Amino acid sequence: YLKVTNNNSTNNVDAGQDNESETYFSDYQWQKNLEKYNLTATLGTTNEMVYARSDLFSGNNSKTNNSLYAQFDKKQGKLNISLGARYEYFSIDSEKDHVMDGDTINHIDAGKPVFRTGLNYQVAEYTYIRSSWGQGYRFPSMAELFISTEVARGIWVYPNPSLKPENGWSAELGIKQGVKIRNWMGYLDLAGFLMQYDDMMEFSFGKW
Repeated sequence: YLKVTNNNSTNNVDAGQDNESETYFSDYQWQKNLEKYNLTATLGTTNEMVYARSDLFSGNNSKTNNSLYAQFDKKQGKLNISLGARYEYFSIDSEKDHVMDGDTINHIDAGKPVFRTGLNYQVAEYTYIRSSWGQGYRFPSMAELFISTEVARGIWVYPNPSLKPENGWSAELGIKQGVKIRNWMGYLDLAGFLMQYDDMMEFSFGKW
């Protein structure tokens, strides 16, 4: 449980940027090592509820994030295999009505499964080749959706309740080589990465 209260005033004058939030968070994980199959199974759930009252975020808002996940790690000789899946669900309720795609709403929700996999193979005593691929999914935060404030004179931050969840994937291929010279030991690591995003969110400057 986390409670945050920000009272933002200048020279005893309310700046209109006060905010208060309460966060309830829980995470439960269960893990089982199946030695007979050289397999480790991990299951879990993560849950978060946020209640925010703020001049910045267009009134009172609440956010819920629930997820279920599972991962399986198996060792087969010199090969390590990892497979994982996660389902994410988000919802936001706002005290104020917002216009999105021509509709007036005060509730937004979205959910999506994401997957990941990884391989690690020992080619020689000090040589390892690895590869991985995984998906990502992120729901816009309350600040990205609803924040409205003047950062400095003439510089404003505007809300954007029509934001869509950001999703993407990343892949990696790498090799790690151990090196020993007399009493000195280290390793060389060479890796290549590729990332792809859709509906990526970031603050940007512009004129309105």
